[in-house]
This record gives sequence, structure tokens and C-alpha cells, in this order.
Amino acid sequence: MAKSRNRGGAKAHRKRVANRNQKINATKKKMQKMYTEMFTKKMEELQTKFSGETEEQVLNAQEIVDNLKVQLPEPVSKQE
Repeated sequence: MAKSRNRGGAKAHRKRVANRNQKINATKKKMQKMYTEMFTKKMEELQTKFSGETEEQVLNAQEIVDNLKVQLPEPVSKQE
């Protein structure tokens, strides 16, 4: 006797395969959703990080320019 008959026949096999495929698709969908959420969160973090850095860099550059103006030495005149 064939194994499939011992396990319920073709109808039972199709049912098992359908259940297996449904579980696989549900797991795949869940993993894709988790990945999308993680990716979106990471992109938001990076966007805020880099947008903040550019503002800080502009401010730091302005401070450096201001400090250079203040710290410029007086021209030395030649005295003999």
C-alpha cells in the first residue's frame, strides 16, 4: 500500500501542503514587516543625525571664523 494512503490520501496531502504554504507565507510577511519597520526607524535616525550634524558644522564654522577675526594679531610696524 502506498504511503499517501496510509496518511489520508491525496486530499489530506493537499490540506497539509496548503497549511504549510500558509504558515510559510505568514512568516515571510511577518519578517518583511519587521524588516520594513526596522529599516524605516534606522533611516529616520540617520536622517536626524545627519541633519543635526550639518547644522552643527555650519555653526562651528561660523564660530571658527569669528574666533579668527578676534585672534588676528596686530600688524607689527618696523621700528629701528
